[in-house]
Amino acid sequence: MGQVVTAETAAPLPQATIFLKREADSGEVTDTVGITAITDYQGVFSIEEPPAGLYWLKVYSRARRLEVHGLELGEPGITMVPVRLPQG
Repeated sequence: MGQVVTAETAAPLPQATIFLKREADSGEVTDTVGITAITDYQGVFSIEEPPAGLYWLKVYSRARRLEVHGLELGEPGITMVPVRLPQG
């Protein structure tokens, strides 16, 4: 679960696109697991029960984009992922 907001004002970013790709042990992106989500009108997204591992996260909203490597997902419980998306 996470929320995408603007870096400047922390305003929610609705309809942002979230891409997740699982990384191999070497840090390279693999094609084995790919997950996509869209934020709601409050900028919130949810990924239910992703396979455990490290992920490469990409977030796009209009002219804004962010990429993060090494995001750990899939452990028991809920992982919160706050995303502050800078201007493009």
